[in-house]
Amino acid sequence: MAVVNEVLISFFDSKQTALAGLASVEKIGRDRGSVLVSRESDGSRSGYETPAPLPVGAVVGLGLGGILGSGAGETGLVVGLFFGLYLGLFLDVWRRLGRGGLLYEIEGGLPPGQAAVVSFVSSWSAATIERRFAPLGAVAVHRFPGTPIEQDVAREVAEALTEVYRVLGAEKDPPQVSVSEHVLRAAALRRLRTTEAIADRLLRQERAQFEFDVEILWGELAEVDGWRATRIKRRISRVRASYERLRNALEISLGRARAAETFVQFVTL
Repeated sequence: MAVVNEVLISFFDSKQTALAGLASVEKIGRDRGSVLVSRESDGSRSGYETPAPLPVGAVVGLGLGGILGSGAGETGLVVGLFFGLYLGLFLDVWRRLGRGGLLYEIEGGLPPGQAAVVSFVSSWSAATIERRFAPLGAVAVHRFPGTPIEQDVAREVAEALTEVYRVLGAEKDPPQVSVSEHVLRAAALRRLRTTEAIADRLLRQERAQFEFDVEILWGELAEVDGWRATRIKRRISRVRASYERLRNALEISLGRARAAETFVQFVTL
């Protein structure tokens, strides 16, 4: 049984193209865990159903509960099975809620008229899906649960830069560039712009969240004194330091992407 350890987010220019991509993976049985999210031309959100994760938590919880409870006899076995199943189901529900939150953020970041196919899959399946989507002009980014978002952004930017420079390096004589090379260059530049847009959106989101959190803490600080005030001040310092680290990392990635895009535009004039 494959363990879901990656989220593949494939961006398409239109909902129709995204539906075609989803149909292509359905033919090879790779559509499990994939869902289409889109924005209509008027900016409204389209409906979707959050894919349920495999009941790994329930199965593992049931097994561990039975093992731990069996040492206390028949009653202990029943109690262990019950609590193990309960905790496992709670974990599975929490995972599904996490998926729903991610899908909501992705949908909110889509420009009107565009769509994305989000796949909660293993790394091996993600590679297969990405290859199926490539001919349709999809731009794929990868999100690894448990990895800080700024690290995923930095990796995507680095890979986009490598692709752009590889394509540009292959163009020894621009006037004689083949049609396929033009397509590769456009695809590489589109991936670069997509990662740039993601980094820019994350910067704005994190700034808004930081200001909201600090405003609440300052409000709490105004109502207390003594050791409580000291504790809140420490929390403000930690929140600020965490935000500064995240902001600096995202700004570095965004700066690299923008500099590369400027370079590409210059050399292709």
